[in-house]
Amino acid sequence: MPGREFRPHKGIVDAVIRAAHSVHRCLGFCHREQSYREALGDAIADLGLAVVSEQAVPLIVEGRLCSWLYPDLVVDSTVVVECKATPNWLRDSDLAQILTYLAVCRLPVGVLLNFGLPRLECRRTLPPARPDEWIQCVAPYRRLR
Repeated sequence: MPGREFRPHKGIVDAVIRAAHSVHRCLGFCHREQSYREALGDAIADLGLAVVSEQAVPLIVEGRLCSWLYPDLVVDSTVVVECKATPNWLRDSDLAQILTYLAVCRLPVGVLLNFGLPRLECRRTLPPARPDEWIQCVAPYRRLR
């Protein structure tokens, strides 16, 4: 249909955002990131979606293991979810983090959430246009875990 915005995996993303709003209403905005991540993972699982929490993903650059990344949640092997609990608005570095997860995981869409404000802040995010170039750019700045 002309004029409609294309949003990959809209149903899953919308379900994640609804679950995040529900968690934010229940917990408020004064908790640690881990509390929100766990509550959101449970809320998404209750919707019948598959959720993997903090699964290690290798960052490989030029054939070598550079680092490991740990996305907060991956939903239905499709959507990367990154949770924050900061009293400030999301920053460019937060956006860079989820873009990195999208590039390395090769997933089509991400959701960046900030539970640390009175009103939930959320951003739908698409992967970088050239994931291989993105990985090369960020590799020197990732620290080993």
